[in-house]
Amino acid sequence: MWRDKIREGYHPFSATVEAIEHYIVQWFDGDRSAPPNLDQFSVPIVLKSKNRTITCVNKAYRDFFSLCDEFPVGKASDEIVHESTVDLSRDTDALLLNNFIKIQLEYFTVARNGGRYLVRANKTSLLEFAYEPYSILLIAAPVSLAPEEFESKYDIAKQFSIYKRLESTQKRICSLCALGETTRAIAKSLGVSTKTVEKHRQKALDELGLDRPVEIVRLLVRFEERGLLRDFSKFD
Repeated sequence: MWRDKIREGYHPFSATVEAIEHYIVQWFDGDRSAPPNLDQFSVPIVLKSKNRTITCVNKAYRDFFSLCDEFPVGKASDEIVHESTVDLSRDTDALLLNNFIKIQLEYFTVARNGGRYLVRANKTSLLEFAYEPYSILLIAAPVSLAPEEFESKYDIAKQFSIYKRLESTQKRICSLCALGETTRAIAKSLGVSTKTVEKHRQKALDELGLDRPVEIVRLLVRFEERGLLRDFSKFD
């Protein structure tokens, strides 16, 4: 079922997030005698307390992400996720508990079935509602299989050949993207406008046959893992 949803492109993520957040707000404004009915949503959802304990989780999350065989409510957040995402989970939760309102991100993780997935996530602070058990809302939608599906889509050797032929500015922008730099930071580093950075980045995407900037990160990591790039921070 999940593979089918992933291959279909899943739900438009922003609309899904908006619908879930609207439901949560209505729940806070209504009768709180029963927990929120998160099972009505097919996307994985988790609610956490201030101390990062799982307080409400839907079936989609349990089936797809939770590595805990027991019912996860009452467990520490770090106990139910793959070790590769523990630090990310802690850091983003800390931001939400310290004045951040919303965080959107994409990351790789290992699901319950052992597969590695790219996940698009939205984390929202619920502190304004002053209800400690529900302080953080996580919505985490897998959007693609990785890296096996990525490598079946792209011939890495061919992609590297194309990458090496990019203009030096385009390669440097790709490298800075892979290092997590923002468009504004890249523009400042290169002494150009953000529009110029976006133009060069789009040209690189077009040349490489990629759809989104996050795929640049994935591609350069694959290059480095295969020894094609010694260190992409050196702007090869």
